Amino acid sequence: MTLPQLGNTLLNIIHNSKYSSDYLETIKTLYNDNVCQVLTQYLSNDTYCGKIFSSLLLKGLDQVIVQMSIIIDNCLDELKALKKTKNLNIMYSINNYYYNYEILVGYYIFNSYLINRESFAVFREDEKNNIIKIQLQISIVFIIFDILIILLCCFFIYNYKKKNNSFWNFIAILPDKFISDDENFYDSIIKLGELLY
Repeated sequence: MTLPQLGNTLLNIIHNSKYSSDYLETIKTLYNDNVCQVLTQYLSNDTYCGKIFSSLLLKGLDQVIVQMSIIIDNCLDELKALKKTKNLNIMYSINNYYYNYEILVGYYIFNSYLINRESFAVFREDEKNNIIKIQLQISIVFIIFDILIILLCCFFIYNYKKKNNSFWNFIAILPDKFISDDENFYDSIIKLGELLY
């Protein structure tokens, strides 16, 4: 079993017109473009985004996720070197892999996750509204179809009743006296039926 590629999955979302265009643009920029451009809208006092991780964050979170294994390997190598040298001053310096990884994950990726969660909450709401709209359209079509079927049934039943009643009324209006007095009455009815039908 292969996992779907993030880029392909996002492509389906980004090119879907039923979602909010502002949030689609945010997701598109967040994953495929300059992450700092989106983050600076939410983190007004940040000045390091484009400087520390310019090679990664300017290409989007899709690239950050792909490069994450390299970043983690660099951190592990640095921690192994720290274990050998036992010099903790390296851990507190600003320009090391572990510090950069901690800032990347704890600050930028976490805030990207919050933006992502907000965007997908809006997408879920858009999807729910779209489903409700489709259900409403189907319900209206179903109601119109039902009304037409009911009207057609009423029309056919009324016409059948009218024809059937006119036939029975023809026979029922004759008093018993005519039937019993006229010996040729049954023969006349059969001849009349042959003429009518």
